[in-house]
Amino acid sequence: MSWEDLRSTYVSMLTEEGFRPEIDSYGDIHFKFEGGNYYITNNCDDTYFYLLYPSFWSISGDAELSRAMRAANAATRTTKAAKVYVHPDGSDVSATLEVLVASPADVRAFLARGFRCIRSAVNSFIEEMNKQN
Repeated sequence: MSWEDLRSTYVSMLTEEGFRPEIDSYGDIHFKFEGGNYYITNNCDDTYFYLLYPSFWSISGDAELSRAMRAANAATRTTKAAKVYVHPDGSDVSATLEVLVASPADVRAFLARGFRCIRSAVNSFIEEMNKQN
């Protein structure tokens, strides 16, 4: 299935679930959920779903970068299906949900839980950052 077909499937699903998805200038799906900006990107394929919650934490300086790397590692280690990572340029932190699926239609069944996984990972990251202060 091409990205355009997958994108159409996901846009329809999100719309049916009450979201207002838009296609951004990169061709990715952008939508808001509980005040956050989320993206379904062309990293997806027929059996792999990728949901991005970008730049939820800005990093200021080398000391915070070191703490953020440790906190991201801890959050990823302790959270199911979600990853937290520091952007390669060290500017900010993002979270993703990465899931293997039998078909794109399966996403509807776990999307709400996927948001909870991302929120759990983000909360874990923030708790770790606060511990390290």
